[in-house]
Amino acid sequence: MFTSESLSSIFIWLVDLFGAVPTEDIIRGIVYDRACDLLPFLQRLAKEGNKMAQSYINLFYIVYIFHCEKHTMPKCNLNHEDCFFHPKLPKFNFLKGMNTESAEQGFNHINPFKFITRKIDLL
Repeated sequence: MFTSESLSSIFIWLVDLFGAVPTEDIIRGIVYDRACDLLPFLQRLAKEGNKMAQSYINLFYIVYIFHCEKHTMPKCNLNHEDCFFHPKLPKFNFLKGMNTESAEQGFNHINPFKFITRKIDLL
């Protein structure tokens, strides 16, 4: 299990899962603890000519609430005019009721076994 994945890895996984040019009927957005870093990363790649990155920058990007409340940058602070990634922004009202913290909740169930599973080799 990764402790921290790179933005490049996340982008590769997105392309592997959703293709080089994602369509709205497959994916509309990304709710991710580092979405506030991922979008600028993709925007930079797109500016440098990466066509796949260009096709991903039009999705919506949200930092889920568990992490967003701990982020200190204005882009994640709901009380700042530059806030862009906070899930409670009006532009994300369509996500009300969505459990954006399911991964964190799942980790609570897995964490008691982390010492046991650490030695398991993947085939």
